[in-house]
Amino acid sequence: MQPPVTPTDLHADVSSSDPRHDVSSPDPHPDAPSPDSRPDAASLGPPAPVIVTAVKAKPARHQKGAPKSRPGKQSWVWGTKLVFFSKRKEEWLRESEAKKSGAFYSKMAKLYIKKYGCHLIDDQDLGFDILDPTDEAADEVMHEVLNEAKEKFRAEHLKALRGRIGVWYRGEYGGLLKSDQESFKELFMSVLDGVPPKPQRGRIVHFYSCKYYDEMVHLIYD
Repeated sequence: MQPPVTPTDLHADVSSSDPRHDVSSPDPHPDAPSPDSRPDAASLGPPAPVIVTAVKAKPARHQKGAPKSRPGKQSWVWGTKLVFFSKRKEEWLRESEAKKSGAFYSKMAKLYIKKYGCHLIDDQDLGFDILDPTDEAADEVMHEVLNEAKEKFRAEHLKALRGRIGVWYRGEYGGLLKSDQESFKELFMSVLDGVPPKPQRGRIVHFYSCKYYDEMVHLIYD
């Protein structure tokens, strides 16, 4: 008398007899690379930066009776670019007080190009933030040989970017400068104290009026 056959025995018999059910060691695809030839993550290098575009905010609903006004243009410094420049706030204040802001703007323009390149437009930003280049990177010598057109483009782009960075810092943090605050305080206190303004250099009309008033001006206006 044979022992009863269980479902486990049936599954084992089918798997052993039918090669289609053999899943223990599937044959690799003929075009698939072998495990030894696949590159590791380190050899692939950093992924290409993802570029995102700013979403324009919808204008608020106009209230009846309120003056109509057009929405202002969004600043070109937003997203990771805002973080990049804001980190240097204290450095900008220090350099501006020391009258060395020009060198600061040149350095920041070079570091910006190192991180964002030369072709990122105002409403674009990196999809994810990456490490900022160090200050030493601004002084690195570029060994790439450029033709005359590319060299001219980079020089003009660097000059324009340097100016835009200066405008942004002065507009964003200019009110925090101690020198400007002292000048405003002095001007404000002089107005409160009733101090007369400093004398100005006499103009030709003043000299003419004093010399010829009795002969010419008096006859016309009096």
